[in-house]
Amino acid sequence: MVDQPYDTSYARGLRRLAETGVDILVHPSAPGLGNGRYKNPHALISANAIGAIPVVSDRPPYSDLHQAGVAVLCGDSAESWYAAFAQVAQPAQRVPIGERLEKFCSSQYGGRINREVMDKMLSLHESPPARWRRVRTGVVRAAVLLGRIRPAMARLRPVRRRGPS
Repeated sequence: MVDQPYDTSYARGLRRLAETGVDILVHPSAPGLGNGRYKNPHALISANAIGAIPVVSDRPPYSDLHQAGVAVLCGDSAESWYAAFAQVAQPAQRVPIGERLEKFCSSQYGGRINREVMDKMLSLHESPPARWRRVRTGVVRAAVLLGRIRPAMARLRPVRRRGPS
């Protein structure tokens, strides 16, 4: 069991976790949290990054993964979690899950999927009229210009006038 302090750098935190030799990543979700369906399955991404097998709650966003076989899904009972730990305690059980997980993450979380999502979102919304695009462009240019001018103005020091000599 590894317990590490929170690290604001995701990459550094994963690297440190991988250095400990973790081979099972446990990610339970509390019952009654209704926003799980809107989350991405980050435990899969993290587990794949460190070479571990994800053991997760059988609820969104993981509940649709039964057929993929890329994680061990657990119910809300201690018995379910115990059975999952007993399963993944055997290295021979972890290897095929890890192989499927790596393929799954490569196919589901690459740039192609992001591009398809963006294309779909953009196709569902009309482009604003040309007049509004020009207004927005003008506002952005003004903000950029102000962002460049403000630091320069802050560097200018007020000139003190000397009295008569």
